[in-house]
Amino acid sequence: MKKSIIILFVFVLSSLAVHAQDSAAGVPDSIIFEKTTHDYGTLVQGGNGNCEFVFTNKGKTALLL
Repeated sequence: MKKSIIILFVFVLSSLAVHAQDSAAGVPDSIIFEKTTHDYGTLVQGGNGNCEFVFTNKGKTALLL
């Protein structure tokens, strides 16, 4: 009896966590990146490691980053 209550409790918590992730994330309909990877090659220590990823929002809602 005690084992089944624990299993039920874990199942309910798991399903709530999954549902919360979907609704709170605000996943956009479609975001398109020009490129998804960047090869830095060889960087010197203290060098500039910046990279800019260009993207387009093809969705119907605003993107929240």
